[in-house]
This record gives sequence, C-alpha cells and structure tokens, in this order.
Amino acid sequence: MEDQFPARQAADTLARLLADQRGTETVLALQRFGAAAANRTPGPSMPSRPSMPSGPAAGRRPRFIGVWEIVDTPAGPGLRRRSKTPLWESSVWSAEGDVPGKGDARRVIVLGESVARGYLLDPVFTPTAALRHYLDARVGAGSYQCVDLAQVSIRLPALRLMVRNSRHLDPDVLVVFAGNNWTTTSDDVPRTDYPADIAEVLRRHGYAGLRDALLKDFVLPQAAELLRELVRLRDEAGVQPVFVLPEFNLSGWSALGAGVAEIDVPMLPDAALMRWYEARAEAVAALAAADWPRVRALAEQMAELDQGTSPVPGFLLGRALEAAGEPTAAREAYERARDSVHSLPVKHLPRISRAVQDFIRDFCRSNEITLVDLTKELGPEGLPDPRHFLDYCHMSLSGITIAMAKTAEVITGGGAITAADAVGAAAAGAGAGAKAGADAAATAAGSAPAQAAVPAAGIPGPEVGAWPEAVSLVLAGTYNSFSGQPAESVAAYLRRALEVCPEVKDLMIALGRLLDRPGGPLWSGADFAQVISEPNAAGSFERLGEYRPDKSRLWTLREAMAQVLGPEHVALTGATGATGATGSAGGRRELLDIATTLLGVGAVPNFTEPRCYLQANTAATRITFALDTPADSLLRLTHRRREGGPQAAVVLVNGVESGRFEAVRGWKATEIAVPASALRPGANLVEIGWPGPAVGWETRIAEDTAALARGEQPYVLPIFGELFSVTIESAL
Repeated sequence: MEDQFPARQAADTLARLLADQRGTETVLALQRFGAAAANRTPGPSMPSRPSMPSGPAAGRRPRFIGVWEIVDTPAGPGLRRRSKTPLWESSVWSAEGDVPGKGDARRVIVLGESVARGYLLDPVFTPTAALRHYLDARVGAGSYQCVDLAQVSIRLPALRLMVRNSRHLDPDVLVVFAGNNWTTTSDDVPRTDYPADIAEVLRRHGYAGLRDALLKDFVLPQAAELLRELVRLRDEAGVQPVFVLPEFNLSGWSALGAGVAEIDVPMLPDAALMRWYEARAEAVAALAAADWPRVRALAEQMAELDQGTSPVPGFLLGRALEAAGEPTAAREAYERARDSVHSLPVKHLPRISRAVQDFIRDFCRSNEITLVDLTKELGPEGLPDPRHFLDYCHMSLSGITIAMAKTAEVITGGGAITAADAVGAAAAGAGAGAKAGADAAATAAGSAPAQAAVPAAGIPGPEVGAWPEAVSLVLAGTYNSFSGQPAESVAAYLRRALEVCPEVKDLMIALGRLLDRPGGPLWSGADFAQVISEPNAAGSFERLGEYRPDKSRLWTLREAMAQVLGPEHVALTGATGATGATGSAGGRRELLDIATTLLGVGAVPNFTEPRCYLQANTAATRITFALDTPADSLLRLTHRRREGGPQAAVVLVNGVESGRFEAVRGWKATEIAVPASALRPGANLVEIGWPGPAVGWETRIAEDTAALARGEQPYVLPIFGELFSVTIESAL
C-alpha cells in the first residue's frame, strides 16, 4: 500500500487539475495531439479536415456509384441500375435506369446537390435534361451523352468522393453544380474534427467569431479539397471540368417567417438581446408602414448589436434599399442576411455564402477551371429575379434553362444559343409531327399544349408541358408555406401556377380538401393519392405524408389558396367542431407542433440532443390553430424556465392579452379562460411573450465552450422559456 501512495497522490493531483473546464479542454487537446502524431504526414498548405470518407483508391474502380453498378460494355463503361434499392435511397438520385457506354459520343457527367436535381421539377424536368437539350441544339443530337449523377442533400466529403470516382466512367466533361450544402449544417460531422482552438475562439470572440472560424478552418479547406480533385481529374485524365456556381433567391426569401424565426438571432448579452428584440418589433412595424428611413435605421442598429449573426436586419435593410431604388446596395444587404447563419452550427436551409462563392471564383480563376456564375446569369443588373426560383435556392423552369444554356455554351465553346438552335434541337429530338401529336393529346386532356420555356433573358428553352411546370409552382407554394414564408409569397406561386396552366386548379382544390380534413396524417386522406400521382409531387409529398393538417405548418398555404381560389373551394375552418379537436378525451387538443418544426427534424433547431418539449428560442412563441365555430374555451399551458426569479409571461390570443403566467423553474400548469369573442372561425394565433432570456449570456457561453471542448456541438441560441404542452378545449 505504501508503494501505491505516490501514485495515488499523483492521481489526485491530476484529477484536481483536470476537474475544471480547462481540464476538459486539455484532455481533448491531448487526444487530438495523439491522433495527429500517429498519422503525421506532410500536409498541404491549406488544412484539409475533415478527412475523406472511406472509398476505393484512385486507381481502383469501385463497383457501385450512387444507385448504379459500373459495368463494362462494348461501347465503354456503363451503369446498371441496382434492383431492390430502398425508396429512401433511390429517391435522392435520378430516376434514370441503365446508362449505356458512350461509344463515339462525348460523355458529360453532372454532379451536384438538390439544385442540380431540379428539386420540385424532378423527375419530369431536370438540369441535366435541359443541358442535353442545349448541347443537341449546338452540335446535333447524339454528339453528347449526359449522365445525371446529382444527389439530393449530398455533403462536401461525399461529393468529393463522387468527383474522384467519376474518372472510372470515362467522362469527357464533368459539371459540378453545388455549394448550397457546403457548411457545418450536418448531424453527422465528427465534432472533434472542428479546429482544435474552437472553444477558445468562442470564449474570446463570441458567436460571430465562432462562425467565421468554422468557415475559414472547417468549410473552406473541404471546398479546396474538392476543387483540387477537379484539377487532378483534368490534369491526369484530360476531363474538362465546369463548375456551376449557385445563386440564392435574395429578395424573394423572407427572413421574418415562422420557419426562419427559430434562428432569429444567436445568444447576445442579456441587455443587447432585449434591445435587439425591441428594435425588431419596431422595424417590422415600420416595414408594414413603408417607413423606409425608420426601417433602415433600426436594421443598422440591430446589425450592430448582433455583429452580423442574424438574417433579420440584412433582410429589412435590403427591403428599404430596394424601395429606395438602390439594387446594388440592396443586394449586399440581402447577402448579409443570407450569410449570417452560414457556418454557424445551427440548422438552417441550404445556401451558399459570398465567402464560399468568392473562394470558388478565385480558385477557378487561378486554376483555369471553367466557371458558370449564376449570380451574373440570373441577376446581371443587381438582384436575381425571384421568378427564377421555386424557394430559397431551387430554381424554376426559367432559372434552370438559363443556367444550362450557359453551361452548354461554355462546354461547346460557341456563342449564345439562338432560337434557331432550339428549333433544330426540337426537330432532331422528336420531329415536328411528334410535337403536333403531343399538342393535340394535351389539348384533348384539358391541359395546355407543350410550349418552349422562354426565360426573361430571352434564351429559348426546351419544350416542357405547361402542366408539370404548374404542378412545380403549386409544390413551391406548399414548400414555402411549410418553411414559414408569408402568405403573399405563397399566393404568388399559386397565381403563377394558374397562369401557366389553368387546369391545375383541380389539383389545388384536391390539396385544399386534404388540408381541411379532421386530423390524421396527410397520407390517410382520400385526395392524397391524386396529389402524389404527379411525378414531381410524389417525392416531396411522400416525405410530407406523416404531417397532420390540423397543425400549423401549412395554414399559410390554406390561407393563400382561399385568396387565390376563393373560400368556396378552400375552407379556412378546422372542420372538426368547436375547437378543431382531434377526438381526444374531453375535446382537448394539443397545439404544440413538436415533430414538424424547421426542416421536419423536430423541436431542436441546432445539433443538440432531441427533446420532447419546446425550448423557445425567440422572445415570442407563436402557435396557430384552427376553429370551425368559436366557443368559450380553456387554454392550458405547461411551462418552466431555467434561471432567474419568477417573472410574468404574457399570453395573447389574436393580438389581445388573455392572461399571464408566472415563469418558474419547475414545470407548472396554468389555465387561461378564453371567451368566444376572442376567437374567430379559421386560423387563430396564440402568442406567448417571454419576460427575457431564461439562460444568461455568461451561462450560455460557458456551456457552449464546455461542449466544444468535449468535441460536442454548442447550443448557440437563446432560451426564453420551455413548453411541454399547450392545449385548448371547449369550456362547455
């Protein structure tokens, strides 16, 4: 025992040294040092983390690529579609079957993410199909073989592996259309692959510094690795690389929507946070009144408080500058809104930031890689036209045709594609007689004849039926509603759908009936089969099938459809009795929408562990519910707060204060009587105004620094309160 005493004493000393936060960081640093020492190799001038996913060496041909098996054919390597591929896997790839060898044709492989899949138009129309059309228009049908290997939601490391493996398909041209997923937004990123000093960066520089460091030391090194793969592919295999740089729907995507409000602003010092929310409320009121100087002043004040980490002030400033006729300055403001959350470890919708765009531009210029810059093609005068988009980044028919016309132009090395080229391609591909027959069949079926899509830039597009384009616009309205966009934006997509093809009204009415059902998931409705029978609707609505229409995420769609079609076609009521109850005991209805919040990933807008209750990350929690006939009702809230003394939270129903509850540390239930006079048929709004952050700035920074030091994700956002349940029932 005496021999063990020095060891025990040393162990006790070590335990004391490692017991605090610095100890945790020290252990993680030692782990990283050990891992680096064990794998020490001469590295590139730029960091290259995280490492590539496991895969075959560059000289060995993989057996599979995507959902296809690589096979040898007399005409060269081809692809055979794997049978019995699970739907969740096959649905993110092209619907194309087997791909023959290229023979005498030049093979063009298209890689990328959902924007390269043509999300909401796929599989009826895709960027690869548009590219094939324009290449045929330029040099004649059959001269190029276009292979679509784009994948929805593909991440940087996986895309790099696709670039590397594409050489085994003997391509002549490789088109990479990507960049929206090049961020930290991923549940599967190994936390210890973050920069070793990232906890100290947060401690010293806050969340703006954390975001900038992750961009510089985590995202851009991965981007460099992928771009270097393109250079190697060109230099070693003679492949012509073309990079298509995405654009964002800068002025057409609101940062004020309910879906985006979950990332209103990261945590700020307590006083700054409350002043930020005061300025936000004042700015939104000034926006409604079109008081542009006031909007501008308040937006600049908010941006100073949040150090550029919130999308809201940039969006508000962009609106003010756009109204003042300053499109260049408005673009800069909208870009700041888009870029504010990029590389911040919170869940946000895909986007490419200015920093990533500039990095790609500089790399392509320095390494002589052909670049198609959609920031110039879709908005040469400043702001991109919102009509070229279906949401935040996915492009409409016009956007796709503009992008792929330019891509075909740079591949072939010729001038701009003319209307004569497009006519020639149509004749070569189908023949005038076939087109006339298709038009006659479309007319007999009650839809508009096939027509050439002519974007605003005047570029002749491929022939696409009016019906699938109209369906894509209805889907856009649905997706924008689910993502918290305002009713006027949703209604604009629906009106465009009717302009393109008036017959789509029947589909919209069927969708309205599906939304007006008394509870149950969407898939259980009789109209669901009709909706998903549309090929480009099947994928998105099958994923949305579990959603319950009595929840609030699609209420804006219902409101917009009623505006466009009239309330006689789309009801604005719950169609389920006095409170829209779903048949629970006593008619009580749960109003919280835990499972279908932002991106359909549950109630957690960051990468922390899931939970079965709602943590309010904004100063006001908004809950929408539907009523058929208003009646005296009882609102019951189960709530708590983590820190601070008891403070009162205000409960508003349709903008009128209905009661208050004391925000305390333990779970507590509060009942509030709501008279029928405070309610209305259709959508009703419960708004809970929290008294202030329930977790202070110092606590948040300490907890997030500790999480990063342990190799875990930080929380990032403020917490104003917590809700376990919010129910309403008739008081009768």
